[in-house]
Amino acid sequence: MIVITGLSGCGKTTLTRILNGLIPNHYEGDLDGEVKLFDKNLLDYEKGELAKYIGNVFQNPSDQFLLPLRKKKSPLSEKT
Repeated sequence: MIVITGLSGCGKTTLTRILNGLIPNHYEGDLDGEVKLFDKNLLDYEKGELAKYIGNVFQNPSDQFLLPLRKKKSPLSEKT
């Protein structure tokens, strides 16, 4: 396990987004150079493959990537 710590704004989130393959695929940004995991460039991994090796845990549970689902009342389900 590796823990990345630092002051606010020092680039921890940016670094983990790069390691997770989220930059430049899901967030704007240019990746210049190479980042390798197991001697393989991160850009060469298939989508979702990096999740086997790299994850994020945030200090505040409400900041996690997952959000609760809300049921909306659909007009199609109402009887007329």
